[in-house]
Amino acid sequence: MKNQVEEAERRLWTGGAEVFAAVMSDDGVLVAPTEDGVKDKAATLAMLRDVPLPDRIVFANIAHTAIAPGVAAISYRADAEYGGLTLSVFCSSVWRAGDDGLRLALHQQTAAPGSEL
Repeated sequence: MKNQVEEAERRLWTGGAEVFAAVMSDDGVLVAPTEDGVKDKAATLAMLRDVPLPDRIVFANIAHTAIAPGVAAISYRADAEYGGLTLSVFCSSVWRAGDDGLRLALHQQTAAPGSEL
Protein backbone atom coordinates (compact mmCIF):
# COMPACT_ATOMS: atom_id res chain seq x y z
CA MET A 1 0.00 0.00 0.00
CA LYS A 2 3.01 2.23 0.68
CA ASN A 3 3.90 2.80 -2.98
CA GLN A 4 0.27 3.29 -3.97
CA VAL A 5 -0.20 5.96 -1.30
CA GLU A 6 2.96 7.80 -2.31
CA GLU A 7 1.97 7.73 -5.98
CA ALA A 8 -1.56 8.94 -5.15
CA GLU A 9 -0.13 11.75 -3.03
CA ARG A 10 2.10 12.95 -5.88
CA ARG A 11 -0.92 13.00 -8.20
CA LEU A 12 -2.67 15.38 -5.78
CA TRP A 13 0.06 17.93 -6.46
CA THR A 14 0.24 17.43 -10.22
CA GLY A 15 -3.47 16.98 -10.98
CA GLY A 16 -5.11 19.64 -8.81
CA ALA A 17 -8.87 19.87 -8.29
CA GLU A 18 -9.63 17.15 -10.83
CA VAL A 19 -7.57 14.57 -8.95
CA PHE A 20 -8.89 15.68 -5.55
CA ALA A 21 -12.45 15.32 -6.86
CA ALA A 22 -11.72 11.78 -8.03
CA VAL A 23 -9.95 10.49 -4.89
CA MET A 24 -11.16 12.54 -1.91
CA SER A 25 -13.77 10.70 0.13
CA ASP A 26 -17.10 12.48 0.46
CA ASP A 27 -16.41 13.03 4.16
CA GLY A 28 -12.77 13.99 3.50
CA VAL A 29 -11.15 17.08 5.01
CA LEU A 30 -8.32 19.39 3.95
CA VAL A 31 -6.49 21.38 6.63
CA ALA A 32 -4.40 24.18 5.13
CA PRO A 33 -2.52 27.21 6.45
CA THR A 34 -5.21 29.60 5.23
CA GLU A 35 -7.57 31.94 7.04
CA ASP A 36 -10.48 29.49 7.04
CA GLY A 37 -8.18 26.46 7.49
CA VAL A 38 -10.45 23.41 7.67
CA LYS A 39 -12.34 22.57 4.48
CA ASP A 40 -14.77 19.84 3.53
CA LYS A 41 -14.68 18.29 0.07
CA ALA A 42 -16.82 20.97 -1.62
CA ALA A 43 -14.77 23.84 -0.14
CA THR A 44 -11.53 22.05 -1.01
CA LEU A 45 -12.53 21.66 -4.65
CA ALA A 46 -13.74 25.27 -4.87
CA MET A 47 -10.40 26.52 -3.50
CA LEU A 48 -8.29 24.27 -5.73
CA ARG A 49 -10.05 25.36 -8.92
CA ASP A 50 -8.29 28.73 -8.54
CA VAL A 51 -4.86 27.32 -7.66
CA PRO A 52 -2.42 26.78 -10.55
CA LEU A 53 -0.47 23.54 -10.79
CA PRO A 54 3.13 23.85 -9.61
CA ASP A 55 5.93 24.20 -12.14
CA ARG A 56 7.94 21.75 -10.04
CA ILE A 57 7.33 19.68 -6.92
CA VAL A 58 9.89 17.98 -4.68
CA PHE A 59 9.06 15.64 -1.80
CA ALA A 60 11.53 15.12 1.07
CA ASN A 61 11.62 13.30 4.40
CA ILE A 62 8.85 10.91 3.39
CA ALA A 63 7.51 8.77 6.24
CA HIS A 64 4.83 6.08 5.99
CA THR A 65 2.63 4.94 8.89
CA ALA A 66 0.37 1.89 8.84
CA ILE A 67 -2.67 2.82 10.89
CA ALA A 68 -4.97 -0.19 10.46
CA PRO A 69 -5.66 -2.76 7.76
CA GLY A 70 -6.38 -0.75 4.60
CA VAL A 71 -5.58 2.59 6.27
CA ALA A 72 -2.23 4.37 5.94
CA ALA A 73 -0.72 7.78 6.48
CA ILE A 74 2.07 9.53 4.62
CA SER A 75 4.00 12.53 5.94
CA TYR A 76 6.57 14.58 4.05
CA ARG A 77 7.92 18.00 3.19
CA ALA A 78 6.77 19.41 -0.15
CA ASP A 79 8.56 22.23 -1.95
CA ALA A 80 6.39 23.38 -4.84
CA GLU A 81 7.56 26.05 -7.25
CA TYR A 82 5.05 28.50 -8.70
CA GLY A 83 6.43 31.09 -11.12
CA GLY A 84 9.82 31.21 -9.42
CA LEU A 85 8.47 31.33 -5.84
CA THR A 86 8.44 28.29 -3.57
CA LEU A 87 5.66 27.05 -1.34
CA SER A 88 7.21 24.90 1.38
CA VAL A 89 4.87 22.86 3.55
CA PHE A 90 4.94 19.87 5.84
CA CYS A 91 2.12 17.53 4.83
CA SER A 92 0.34 14.51 6.24
CA SER A 93 -2.43 12.56 4.55
CA VAL A 94 -4.55 9.62 5.61
CA TRP A 95 -5.65 7.21 2.89
CA ARG A 96 -8.07 4.32 3.14
CA ALA A 97 -8.45 1.47 0.70
CA GLY A 98 -11.89 0.33 -0.39
CA ASP A 99 -13.67 -1.45 -3.20
CA ASP A 100 -13.42 1.76 -5.23
CA GLY A 101 -9.64 2.16 -4.70
CA LEU A 102 -7.70 4.50 -2.46
CA ARG A 103 -9.65 7.38 -0.94
CA LEU A 104 -8.17 10.47 0.69
CA ALA A 105 -9.71 10.94 4.12
CA LEU A 106 -7.51 13.78 5.39
CA HIS A 107 -4.82 16.02 3.92
CA GLN A 108 -3.09 18.49 6.23
CA GLN A 109 -0.48 21.16 5.41
CA THR A 110 1.62 23.27 7.76
CA ALA A 111 3.78 26.11 6.44
CA ALA A 112 7.50 25.26 6.61
CA PRO A 113 10.19 27.79 7.52
CA GLY A 114 11.43 29.67 4.46
CA SER A 115 8.25 29.29 2.43
CA GLU A 116 7.89 32.19 -0.02
CA LEU A 117 4.18 31.65 -0.54
